[in-house]
Amino acid sequence: MSGIWAKPIIDILLEAPSSDHQKIRDLLTGHGYICMSESRTRTDFNKGYTPSGFAERVFHLHLREVR
Repeated sequence: MSGIWAKPIIDILLEAPSSDHQKIRDLLTGHGYICMSESRTRTDFNKGYTPSGFAERVFHLHLREVR
């Protein structure tokens, strides 16, 4: 369809046992992800935001407790 604009954002959902969340958080932040919000059962990360706007690729990673 002509005229539709899509944001260059990759959205990822990762489910893992809560006992692994700290290890995953450490790995992600060590690779440039920024923790945007956190609760007992979920953490949201972003990568690709710059002071001047979006980078060429932007990633949203949602870490949730597996049930």
